[in-house]
Amino acid sequence: MPCPFFYPIERFDAGITVRFPLIDPYRGECHSSAESQTPDDATLLACCNMGYARGRCDRFHSCDGPDAVRFAIGPGDVIRYAREQDHFPFDAGELSLPGDGILAHQAKAFLNSYQRRIKHG
Repeated sequence: MPCPFFYPIERFDAGITVRFPLIDPYRGECHSSAESQTPDDATLLACCNMGYARGRCDRFHSCDGPDAVRFAIGPGDVIRYAREQDHFPFDAGELSLPGDGILAHQAKAFLNSYQRRIKHG
């Protein structure tokens, strides 16, 4: 469940074998404010890639919105998402790609990692 403000740019080898919410770990940018920032690797792994950064990341501004995003591939390769706040449902839906915005970019990263895993086993 990546942070809802995380804009993934490139997959990277984090040297750990846990399954990440986007399947693979990603480097990217924080878009929690008008000026994007590039977090260090420790923050990327603990907060950006894993979500629920409210109270753990100084960049996560306090707002009444989601803390994390989950993705799944549905029938016909439809990408479904569910955003959560405090571990409870916030909203959910399906995405059509290509699309703009952080959510669509996260979905593309998820789909790319999914397809890479299926292809390489």
